[in-house]
Amino acid sequence: MTTTIIFLFLSVVATEKIPIPYDIIRDFKGIVPVKIFTADELKDYGGSDPTKPIYLALKGVVFDVSTRREFYGKNAVYNRLVGRDSTNAVAKMSLHETDVSKAHDISDLSETQLKDLEQIFHQVYLAKYPIVGFMDYLLSVEEFAKQIKPQDEL
Repeated sequence: MTTTIIFLFLSVVATEKIPIPYDIIRDFKGIVPVKIFTADELKDYGGSDPTKPIYLALKGVVFDVSTRREFYGKNAVYNRLVGRDSTNAVAKMSLHETDVSKAHDISDLSETQLKDLEQIFHQVYLAKYPIVGFMDYLLSVEEFAKQIKPQDEL
């Protein structure tokens, strides 16, 4: 039942700026209950504190990339991507602040960049890193409330 509620909650979405990975949300078998991150909360997992895990969001899915601290940790080459949603930057294969700061806005991406994003999302992040949660921008609390039946309430 928890998985169904999580799926409903995440399915009644959200934003037109990013293709929502419904299949990932539907088939999610990670931690329960799932963690929903705000952008401010995700900043706490940016690799500067060696006692905390390192998280990176891509397409609204939050991955734990701590196993690769040499790439994502403090002062590492990809550190600029962690502690935030880096969808735009990853799609462009860019570490420029203008791209990194666009977070999950994909409105300026070309068809090639969108295809690259899908490939990287599936072949790198889903294949190598555990999912620890989802970004709050995937959610619409009002829509979720409309979908719940009394028997589904926690």
